[in-house]
Amino acid sequence: MKTQRFILTYTGRGTMPTTDLAFLNEHVPVLDHSRRSLLVEDAPEHIRHLLRSMPRWQYRPERMYQPVRQVGSLIASPAVRRIVIMALVLALFSSFPLSCMN
Repeated sequence: MKTQRFILTYTGRGTMPTTDLAFLNEHVPVLDHSRRSLLVEDAPEHIRHLLRSMPRWQYRPERMYQPVRQVGSLIASPAVRRIVIMALVLALFSSFPLSCMN
């Protein structure tokens, strides 16, 4: 059986019961935890089997996301920055014609 990492989330009221936590610690390797969630690593079939008797728990696979690149990196090169500044200046001059000034 191939192991995967899963997030187990307690959906009942309050924090997760200590009895549930002790039971899960005995049967699956708990890698990390928070007030209402556990990060575990085990086979999907085993997780499903364990949680059948625990209706207030849900599980989902752990997902990893790449960090979002900063918007400022788009205009990082000096040439692109110069073009963007020129476009902004031209847009300002075209929206405020000189004939309006006294």
